[in-house]
Amino acid sequence: MKTNYKSLVSLFGLLSILIQFTFSGYGQTVTISGELRKWDKVQLSFMLPGNDFTETDSTFKNNRVDVLFTNPKGDTIRVPGFFAADGNAANTSAKRGKVYKAFLRPDQKGIWKYQVLYYSGTDVVLMDVNQLPKPTYNITGEVGVILENNKSVPDLKAKGRLQYQNAGDFKHRRYLKFAETGEYFLKLGPDSPENFLDYNDFDFDAVADSCDLCSKHFYKPHAIDYKEGDPTWKGEKGKDIMGAINYLRHQQMNSISMSLFGGDDKNVFPWTTLDNKFIFDVSKLEQWEIVLDHIEENGFLLHFKLAENENWDALTLNQIKVYYREMVARFGHHLALEWNIAEEYRGTPASAIPKIDWLASIDPWQNHRVIHTYPDEHHKYDEWLRLTAKLTGASVQSSQKNAYVSAYDGPDGILTWIDKSKGANQPWVIASDEQNPGSTGIFTSEDISVSTVKVEARKRILWKTLIAGGAGVMWYGGGQGDFKTENFNRFSKLFTWSRYAILDFFKGNAIKFWETVNRDDLVSDTANCLAQDGQTYIIYLENGGSADLNLSRQSGVFSVKWFDPRNGGDLKNGTITSVTGGGSRSIGNAPDSVKSDWVVLITKKTVKK
Repeated sequence: MKTNYKSLVSLFGLLSILIQFTFSGYGQTVTISGELRKWDKVQLSFMLPGNDFTETDSTFKNNRVDVLFTNPKGDTIRVPGFFAADGNAANTSAKRGKVYKAFLRPDQKGIWKYQVLYYSGTDVVLMDVNQLPKPTYNITGEVGVILENNKSVPDLKAKGRLQYQNAGDFKHRRYLKFAETGEYFLKLGPDSPENFLDYNDFDFDAVADSCDLCSKHFYKPHAIDYKEGDPTWKGEKGKDIMGAINYLRHQQMNSISMSLFGGDDKNVFPWTTLDNKFIFDVSKLEQWEIVLDHIEENGFLLHFKLAENENWDALTLNQIKVYYREMVARFGHHLALEWNIAEEYRGTPASAIPKIDWLASIDPWQNHRVIHTYPDEHHKYDEWLRLTAKLTGASVQSSQKNAYVSAYDGPDGILTWIDKSKGANQPWVIASDEQNPGSTGIFTSEDISVSTVKVEARKRILWKTLIAGGAGVMWYGGGQGDFKTENFNRFSKLFTWSRYAILDFFKGNAIKFWETVNRDDLVSDTANCLAQDGQTYIIYLENGGSADLNLSRQSGVFSVKWFDPRNGGDLKNGTITSVTGGGSRSIGNAPDSVKSDWVVLITKKTVKK
């Protein structure tokens, strides 16, 4: 459902249940808003008694709201609440008020209940649950009866929460999975601009004017992509960023990346000013949330970078605790979300553990957790595996060494870390999220007017990632593109190749990639192979030609079809259309362009009875 947030308050009367409580001499109104349906965004808001709170460090450190939501089976989740000023700060820019909010994304039908716990005291927000004092206020009630969801794709409410699999077969655990549909996920989308949220229409209490890479976004080229009825704030604000999201959806991308605390662009941050990292900018964060809602409704995973190379050590642990809690409380409910502890983390592996642990302890939704390194520092992943860090994956920066050959099975290789995480009994979800060098990325020039890309993007990043068993690719725009991208059309060739691979080939041919593992050992040296042994073999020929496939342990007949990764389209016949098990078999040659890259799909034929 598209919502104009300017009229949100007036809609409460239509969408909300009002429950009146009286205690300690104060009348308490708890408002439940949103559609009471499975996976929908159900908002609980209420006003604390007494004087208004304001945007001060005391408000964010010494006042804490937790909401315990109980599902129909009696299980409870503890969700952090957050200060929301007057409750409509996105439109009013309010900095004071008594409203707190919390979000529920119900995963079951039936009656849900809530218990609002308000705590006050010095640094109460920093405390573990078992350290908390007695709550100052304790409010209980019913959320209401949650009904079956009625949304349709691309809205992620139709698919449910995207989750890491904590148990089960190693093959399955390499991929995130939607809770409602059981669909496994391969991500594709832009990794740039990382300063996506440095957008002109957001509220900014402070601006760093002397920052070389502080490039304010307007997204004017995407004004034509805005659709009437898309959400805005303060009347007409937000139209162009909504248009940019619509464009990406039209390109059939499913992931988008952004920093929440910029290292290069000093104007991306959640606080009112960088001088005090305990005071959060309520109105700006409410405006961010309007954009993030639109992103979710258009079917995207949110890749949040919590820090970068330039600021990974800029916060004390106490500042990190408050920062992470605020981000989890306000944004952690989104149904497809990836927390990245830091882009290009420069600290020791051990120094990241308290941050990872804290995030894992406060996120009620247990979203995907990753970390990112420099291309020459992937050895840190060895340490995180040894330390059994509470990570669920790795955000890999693919190296340009030897024209990106290393990105497959070298020190920074996708296959390398899939195998190592399996060996450590911690199966990670691993994706190529950035491709160096920092100047150009995968493009041929750092000039953002140049949209031509290196052929290795298709051959050695996209297809080699997928054949390794990787979870997808996000495309880096280079040093200028990472801050000055206004028109996502620059990525169109990368988007097209990604669609051919993930949508046309894998999904279009109903390939159960989650049942496969890398089996390069089954093919000759000129090829790479992803296989569900005895059923499906996907062979990638980077330089064309042919290959032999070892079917010595198999029986029956297998069909041989060819897919063109350069131009997409339907499967084609090559010079050989079927092979039999029982030995090493040639797969023949492509139908045309035999020196170009091809994908060969070999599947077991069903014997009719």
